[in-house]
Amino acid sequence: MLFLLFVLQNTTHVIHVLMMVPYTHSKLITGYGNATQEQKESRMQEIVESIQYTLNYKHCAFVYIFYQDALLIRYIYKQNLKYKEKLSFIPNMADTVSTLFEYANNYLVNKTVLVLNADTYPLEGFEKLNTKKLRDNKLVYLISR
Repeated sequence: MLFLLFVLQNTTHVIHVLMMVPYTHSKLITGYGNATQEQKESRMQEIVESIQYTLNYKHCAFVYIFYQDALLIRYIYKQNLKYKEKLSFIPNMADTVSTLFEYANNYLVNKTVLVLNADTYPLEGFEKLNTKKLRDNKLVYLISR
């Protein structure tokens, strides 16, 4: 599990969520090569559930999904998700976490940014973090597996 919260000069509790999301049915994603179609679909449903929980989070302004295979976009939009208007898809052929940081530093200045694994999501209480203290002390809040 990876929760990484960094604050780029923000004092509100509106959170912009960045996540790298694999499309397990894709031939571009090598990590699921030996999985059955049922296993791949089960994994995708876990990811979709996490995306929905994230979209439901009352402090979530946007969810930026970084992807390798454009088929993921169609797959996500076929799901019965609420708050789809919060979704934004960013191509990420490099498939590295540094891409998320570069994006945040270029486009989300003055925002509170949360980096999540595709199968994790924020819960109530997360907004109680003192983002001003994090920013003023140049700290990053990290929870990892």
